[in-house]
Amino acid sequence: LHSFPTRRSSDLEPVLGPGHPSTLISLNNLAVLYQRQGRYAEAEPLHRRALDARERVLGSEHQDTLVSINNLAALHLAQRHWAQAAQFWRRSTAAIIERTRRGGSDAGQPISGKQKNDAERESSQFRGLVKAEYRSAPDGKMPDAGLSREMFQIAQWALGSEAAQSLAQMASRGSSGDPKLAVLVRERQDLVAEWQRREALRNAALGQKAAKRNAKTEAENDARMADIDKRLAKIDKGLAATFPNYAALASPAPLAADEVQAQLGVDEALVLFFDTQEWQATSEETFIWVLTKTDIRWVRSDLGTDALTREVQDLRCGLDAAAWESVHCAKLTGQSDPGGLPLFDRARAHRLYQALFGQVEDLIKGKHLLIVPAGPLTQLPFQVLVTATPIGDYRSTAWLIRYHALTVLPAVSSLKALRSVGRPSTAAKPLIGFGNPLLEGPDSRYAESAKRARMKQSCSKTVVQRILALLELRRGVLPVERRSGLADVSALRTLAPLPETADELCAAGSRSEERRVGKECRS
Repeated sequence: LHSFPTRRSSDLEPVLGPGHPSTLISLNNLAVLYQRQGRYAEAEPLHRRALDARERVLGSEHQDTLVSINNLAALHLAQRHWAQAAQFWRRSTAAIIERTRRGGSDAGQPISGKQKNDAERESSQFRGLVKAEYRSAPDGKMPDAGLSREMFQIAQWALGSEAAQSLAQMASRGSSGDPKLAVLVRERQDLVAEWQRREALRNAALGQKAAKRNAKTEAENDARMADIDKRLAKIDKGLAATFPNYAALASPAPLAADEVQAQLGVDEALVLFFDTQEWQATSEETFIWVLTKTDIRWVRSDLGTDALTREVQDLRCGLDAAAWESVHCAKLTGQSDPGGLPLFDRARAHRLYQALFGQVEDLIKGKHLLIVPAGPLTQLPFQVLVTATPIGDYRSTAWLIRYHALTVLPAVSSLKALRSVGRPSTAAKPLIGFGNPLLEGPDSRYAESAKRARMKQSCSKTVVQRILALLELRRGVLPVERRSGLADVSALRTLAPLPETADELCAAGSRSEERRVGKECRS
């Protein structure tokens, strides 16, 4: 919905013309008003009229055209016309994907401050398409494999990740180095920038009255934009043919299901979560895709964005002392303070496991899980989920980590990026680890802990020191303060010291060394 002063399109039409952007905005707004009032039969012809005019005047990829297509899709979703809603969202998301792809590679450019691409900005349309298509399956049946594979890619377009962008940039830089490649990449970046400038000029011209417009200049601008599109397509084709590794990694575009399966081992399963909120006639829900080497399954959980947020927050009350800095944990437990290490709600962890993995247990059994979380689930340490009704103490609990090796990926595309740059280690020693940062703590209570952290510059062999470290004053990790997008170093120093992490690293290093020696003896 465009937020412009409400005027009837019939008032503007004689002055500006039926195809003027302001006329079409008013037409669109009136249709949305009818839609919100439940007057669907009156809203639809107005939406279609606005869409036809915008597509004719502005083109199929223009933002205003996509607004009209999205509004028609939402209109049908509100009426539970799943197939029609999906049909319109297929049109709009296809155009959004094309705009995103035209944006091209930012490889080698700084990631900080990067603006969201078109697909990320319009993620609600991809979510709408997934919601509508899932409901298009016959009642009581899961979507077929073909639709599951298609929607697996659609979901990825909506899930942006700066970490994934960084990994892709790292991979693309590792596969570059050819002067010819550098020339093509630079030309592509310049062409994209020119296309965007010319699109802005075209939009400005369309907003002027007919008497002030220059038909020849507009035609030349449109012709140049078409030429740029052709050149971009040729460059992309050349990059794919001559520099396939760079082309695949320079932009972390969604991976097709068969590409993912080609990367997976027989003992691995990739799990993608896609949370959504309540919208129109649909409830909040989370969609889950599980891919193994030979199979794919797409299922739905009743827990959506809001419910998952609550569940993760509640679980963190038993994991993170910093969670008690807010009033949430106190309200949940009826306690003002955990009184030491908080108790972990294993029953809640089991219920959440059932909601997320219960429908795919047979598919993931015995597999190394490659998890791609989204939304609230990015704050969940999956290893603390409980796979069976908890009985007895913590030691006898069926923690997820006991049955599955776990790897968390920032995006599906990261799987290919990471594995393409992975190389056998040539390190002289089997492990390098970093820990025990020299922090001061927020007040004098942490002075002794900070002193012990400074003293732990080598591995200790006494068990007593390790136990003492575990008994020290605990404090969770609060969100890091930022200045101009960067972490505030002075604020970082006030975090609680972590001398016990030195012991953890030493223990891990000792086990790694034992495995290496054992392997050498066997060989």
